[in-house]
Amino acid sequence: TPLYSSAASDVYKRQVYIEDSKSNPKDGVMAVQRLINVEKVNFFLITGDNIVRAAKDLIISKGGILFPLTATPQITDGKNIFRIFPNAEDEMKILAEFAKKVQTAKKVFVYPNIEMGLNSYKIFSKFYNAEIQSLSYEIGTKDFKPLLNKIKNLEPQWIIFQGLPGDIFPFIKQAREIGIKANFITSMATTWPNTTKALSEINESPVFVSPIMLIKEYKSKEIIEYEKLFLEKFKTTPNWDSFYVYDLIIFLNNASKNGIYSPSEFVKYWQNKGYYEGISGKIQLLKNGDSSVELILATLKKDTIIKFNQKTLQ
Repeated sequence: TPLYSSAASDVYKRQVYIEDSKSNPKDGVMAVQRLINVEKVNFFLITGDNIVRAAKDLIISKGGILFPLTATPQITDGKNIFRIFPNAEDEMKILAEFAKKVQTAKKVFVYPNIEMGLNSYKIFSKFYNAEIQSLSYEIGTKDFKPLLNKIKNLEPQWIIFQGLPGDIFPFIKQAREIGIKANFITSMATTWPNTTKALSEINESPVFVSPIMLIKEYKSKEIIEYEKLFLEKFKTTPNWDSFYVYDLIIFLNNASKNGIYSPSEFVKYWQNKGYYEGISGKIQLLKNGDSSVELILATLKKDTIIKFNQKTLQ
C-alpha cells in the first residue's frame, strides 16, 4: 500500500514511505499507526477497499488526508477523504444506460457475493429502473458451470457479469463451452492486461466501461510515452490504477509548489481548484471530495481496447 507524506518546515521537504498491508486490514492499520506516530505522516494513499475501510477512521481522528484508491461509492467527505479515481456509481450508470438501449432483450445480472458485488447490483438497478434477474457467486469459484447451467435455463440474450478480474475470462469461456450464446457486459476489470489478452485469444469482445486513457482512439502522445516508460521500468503494461496514482502524485506535487503543506490548506486548495487535467484525462474535482473522471463504453478488437460503437446494435 503506497503512502505519501508531507511536512512543513523552513525548507519544504517531501518524504515518501512505502508500506505493504499484505491485503490484511490489521497490518494496514498497524502501518498507518506507525507512520502517524513515528514518521508524522499526514497524507495517505491507500489501495484495497478493505484496507481503506479499516484505516480511514484512524486517519480522520488524527486530522490527516486519505486518498482511497478504490471505486467504492460515497466514500469521500471533502474534509479528510478525497479521490482521483473511478467511481463504481459512474460505471454502473453508464452500463445501465447502455442496457436500456437493449431493454427488450432478456438479461441476467451476475455478481460476486461480497459487498462490492451487491453494491454494483443495487446501483445498476437504481439507474436501470426495471426488473432484472440476478444471481451471485462465491469468491474463489473456479467451476462456474453449475451457475451457468441455471443461467442457460433462463435463456438470456445479455449477461451482465460484474466479476473480479480473474473471474471474467473463466466465466465467459465456460459459458461458451456449455453452449451459451448470449452477449456479455462485463466490469471495468476487463481492462486488466491479462484479462484483455485472455479474452482476445478466444475471440471474445464483451461490452464494458473503460477509463478514457486506455482506449485506442483517445491515446495521446503523452499517454503512449507514459506506457512505453512504464513498460521499460516494470516489464508490464500499466493498468488504470497506475495512471490515476501518477496523476494524484503530480496533483499533490503541484499543491506543494503552491505552498500547500498541511491538511487544512489542502482542503481549501481542492475546493478552490475545481478542475485538473492529467495524463488520465479531464478530472472534475467535486466539493464532496470525489472526482468525475472520463469513462467510456468500450469493447475489444483483438487485444486492444476500443470505443464501443452503439450503431452495431441497430
